[in-house]
Amino acid sequence: MTIKIETPALGAFLFGILSCKCPISEENEQRLFTKYQQSRGTTEVDFSPFLEISKQNIQRTPIDNLFDFCSYAADDPASFNITGNDVLRYLGSGYHYKMVLAANPDIETTNPGLLFSHILTPVRLSLQGNKPCVLYEDPQCTIQFNSVIIPDELLHTDGFYGHHMGVIISRLTDEQAKMVFDHQALIDGLSAVKKSIKEIDFKKIRPYGNHFDSVVKRFNRNSQHFETTSL
Repeated sequence: MTIKIETPALGAFLFGILSCKCPISEENEQRLFTKYQQSRGTTEVDFSPFLEISKQNIQRTPIDNLFDFCSYAADDPASFNITGNDVLRYLGSGYHYKMVLAANPDIETTNPGLLFSHILTPVRLSLQGNKPCVLYEDPQCTIQFNSVIIPDELLHTDGFYGHHMGVIISRLTDEQAKMVFDHQALIDGLSAVKKSIKEIDFKKIRPYGNHFDSVVKRFNRNSQHFETTSL
């Protein structure tokens, strides 16, 4: 099996794992990041060792799900490359939205903020008064995210970022942001979900409570790999 993944795409996906309550042990999480650290500075890396780490987890992990998502679209499921756009589509399209709905059938009405946070969205860094914040904006609505973690290697003032569950996981080109917006325009129910939200604070999000502190602890466990900023 010859599966490659773009190294920045791998980093974005692993940051996404840290942002979520994914069923992965602390030991396997650290093994994933140690392996990722060895690949930094390269353009692509073999994905198979990350799959092997995932297979040692008691429960299925997002690494396995990403492999399935990309292999289904490949002519040869044993030989393909995973790109940054693949990761964005996995986390930001109706595929991921439906995964969240399947696990929480009434979440669209009972906890729209959590649902919207669970899919990757294009955001910008902005100022509300003198306070920096993270904003999602489209013609229908504006949603402000508070208590958001940004890995310092991604920090930049202009352009789009990919946001997932209180973490900026990647920078986005304008073309990538458009791609995500276009995919999300196809999601039934998402428009109503967005219109019901004004602000989401990850220090007090149901049912997790202070999700921000929990994610900070996960980043700190891997602090040998990166530094972070929070807004």
